[in-house]
Amino acid sequence: LPVLPVGVGEQDGRLCVSFGPLFEPEIPIDRGQRDRVVAGQAANAILAQWTALDEAPQASGACPPGALGGREVEMEGSI
Repeated sequence: LPVLPVGVGEQDGRLCVSFGPLFEPEIPIDRGQRDRVVAGQAANAILAQWTALDEAPQASGACPPGALGGREVEMEGSI
């Protein structure tokens, strides 16, 4: 089952969304390890997208290249 990692973040009051490449998690034969291993693979792929949002060179107030966004949003509270 292919998985699409998505990084979502806020930069300068703008919501930015970055989609990574599809990947198919390696699913262990051992049922006792499946959830942990697949969750770790998905978390690493999502973290890579989140990191891409933080590290990409960008113009002031712009989302990183390859990211969707630029729409001003109001944020309340914390996640």
